[in-house]
Amino acid sequence: MTEVVGPVVEIVRSWQEMAPYRPFLAEQGWFPEADAACLEFESGLIFLVCRQGEAIRGVLAARVDETEMEWRLATKVAGRSRVRQLDVDYGRTWGEFDDEAAGALITAIRKMLSEGAADVARFGYIPEGGALDRQLRASSFLFRDHFPLKNRRWRRTLPPKYEDLLREHSKNTRRKVKFIQNRLQRAGAVEYRCYTKPEDLELALTDVRQIDQASYQSKIGAGFDPGELAMKKMRWLCGHGMSRIYLLYLDGRPVAFYQGFLYKDTYWGSHTGFDDEFRHLSAGTAVFHHVLEDLCRQGGVKMIEFGLGDSGYKEVYASEHAMHVEALLFRRSWRGVQLMVLRLLTGAVRTIAYALLERTGLLKWLKTRWRRRVMTEESGAGEDAAATTH
Repeated sequence: MTEVVGPVVEIVRSWQEMAPYRPFLAEQGWFPEADAACLEFESGLIFLVCRQGEAIRGVLAARVDETEMEWRLATKVAGRSRVRQLDVDYGRTWGEFDDEAAGALITAIRKMLSEGAADVARFGYIPEGGALDRQLRASSFLFRDHFPLKNRRWRRTLPPKYEDLLREHSKNTRRKVKFIQNRLQRAGAVEYRCYTKPEDLELALTDVRQIDQASYQSKIGAGFDPGELAMKKMRWLCGHGMSRIYLLYLDGRPVAFYQGFLYKDTYWGSHTGFDDEFRHLSAGTAVFHHVLEDLCRQGGVKMIEFGLGDSGYKEVYASEHAMHVEALLFRRSWRGVQLMVLRLLTGAVRTIAYALLERTGLLKWLKTRWRRRVMTEESGAGEDAAATTH
């Protein structure tokens, strides 16, 4: 049986009653206890609890928002639709979901859609091939997502010693890491700091934002920009001794950061970035290796989660990865059919284009060209602004 429930205290109690469970590569790295404790910060949540008799099989938290759904062709936005969306992140789905439990939750959400709660339900990066994914794929042809967005999530196990980690890689890789560290030392006074205390959080975030504003990620709209809810969660985690914000300073100037949370035996990486002015010093690589070394030195930390998205350093250092999908479920209505067709058309074009580019080896080349163009435009804009000022 699946029921909609409201009081936060019941959700927290429901989680505590469940058997210990940590989903593989949970969405956003928010582990369930933190999410449950922080639910009180967020209004408008809808809760579903799946029970078998008195036993709780799973808990799902969602919210309904008015939002704009983008229809993308590669990196270009072909159009937007204003929709009422029921948002379900995998990090808000707790429990051991088999097909029966997942099917019950999908049925409950489909019923909410048919009653007009929303135009579409979004499941944010659930494990591909998992119970929720299987149940969504089994939905009616006209109202399911035929081209869900895919993204890899990466992690690696940590050995007792950092030197053991390096020995897993080639001599050339080890030599490169040593070269980066030595070059950084020659460039100026190097200092690493790890901020963990609540009273240091604002100082750390001030330096993180300074770095982020000068980073490549910020220039393409993917920088460090936590919303109000994320900040409340961050303060809660910091107050419970879980926050770990690593920063690299060169001659007193913050140049790179790696932000995340330590929970039990796992460090959940959340955001990373570096000042693009120091790209030639590989500042991002330097702070990343400092994090690895520090976690190995601490002892008891057995895993580091790198998060969603492909990246060179993840491919080199991750020991495993899993594919996740962002899938949609549309309301059984004419509006739902319209949204499904738009998703179908843009998804088909995007999938075919990416497949051709990957097969011909052009995808990596285009990404590199695009990145250089972004940096060139940013540099030119800065020079124009300086000329105007003077």
